[in-house]
Amino acid sequence: MDEVKLSSNRSFGVVFFIVFLLIALYPLLKGNDLRIWSLIISLIFLTLGLIKFKNNLSHDPVSNFNVDAIVVLTGGKGERIIEGYKQIEKSNQNKLFISGVDNTFNSEVVLVNILNFDQNIVECCIEVGYLSKNTYENALETRYWALEKKIKSILLITSDLHMQRAE
Repeated sequence: MDEVKLSSNRSFGVVFFIVFLLIALYPLLKGNDLRIWSLIISLIFLTLGLIKFKNNLSHDPVSNFNVDAIVVLTGGKGERIIEGYKQIEKSNQNKLFISGVDNTFNSEVVLVNILNFDQNIVECCIEVGYLSKNTYENALETRYWALEKKIKSILLITSDLHMQRAE
């Protein structure tokens, strides 16, 4: 028998947001006034669903793991790339893949001269993907890289926003 997947808090919040939004807007079709009470309830469901989902994400630091490589999805001010660099030595193959880099970015110069990464580690262990422009394309780019390198497991370093879109 197939296992039943429970709905997430985000899905629950969005469904009830839509239901109460429709209740709020329906009178407009008949030329009547908007149902403010229903609009307020819909916004509450949406807000609670998104907040509850975000709070369910783990923010515990990972100190012990067994993965072939580290993958970083770009964004922010480079904190994720720095964290990925710190984790390289903990991966089985000492590999770091940075997905979603702007194609005008000279990765080696920035990694070595600006972020002060070790030149030898950059040359041997860090690869940069320039093809993706959004979270979906990050996933595809990472998948193709992992298949090409025969990577079986990764530690993904990303943001809460990416995790919400990836669900």
